[in-house]
Amino acid sequence: MKVTEYRLPMPFTPEQYQIGQLYMCSRGSAEDSTGDDGIEFVENKPLTKDGRSGQYTKKIFHITTYLPKWMQAVIPKGAFDVIEESHNCFPFIQTSYHAPFLKERFELVITSMHVADDDCKQDNPLGMPAEDLKLREIDEIDIVNDELTGKDYEPEFDPTTQATPLGPKWREEREPIMTAYKSLKVKLAIFGIQGKAEKFIASTVRTVFLKYHRKCYAWYPEWKDLTIEDIRKFEAEAAAKLKELHST
Repeated sequence: MKVTEYRLPMPFTPEQYQIGQLYMCSRGSAEDSTGDDGIEFVENKPLTKDGRSGQYTKKIFHITTYLPKWMQAVIPKGAFDVIEESHNCFPFIQTSYHAPFLKERFELVITSMHVADDDCKQDNPLGMPAEDLKLREIDEIDIVNDELTGKDYEPEFDPTTQATPLGPKWREEREPIMTAYKSLKVKLAIFGIQGKAEKFIASTVRTVFLKYHRKCYAWYPEWKDLTIEDIRKFEAEAAAKLKELHST
């Protein structure tokens, strides 16, 4: 088991981030799907959990061909189709992933909390139990100062080149600022590759967070005036496009 707590400051209020994150997820899902690989929407419906209203989503990630060759060598094609179930009761979100082929050998849970007027200063914002705190590695992600390389770097989404650019000291200069705290707990119990595979997954999740939160900032002009109702309509349109893509 590997436990990582990512701390991701953003130049928004939590209310703004809620809209931006939903827009980012829906648009990213549609743009990253090719038919054979990518994301398939299964369900998207309102929920009430612990007295909070929110949204439940279920998706299937077809990702085998995205895995490194050494992992594909021990996992049959299609076996790493991953089912995502997300309970989004903002500012708290819990998303779990499981792979039917791997059953109990694979566990991945991402728990998120979003804190206003904060720059990575909380000690245990997700209320991790003592056994997880012993394993926890804290990893701050800075959308400006952390680098993306190769195909992951897309210059059109670089925060330093946007209409309102962010400089190296943006966290000192910009208000408001909030932090998205995201804990990752992952287990991939496959003999001979478990440690290497869990580190690879944690590294990949970090890259995804960095890459898409850069996009979230770059897309700000497109989502800044949207309401939750607009977002739900956008999600439905994206889901319909993905359903059509995977049915062809």
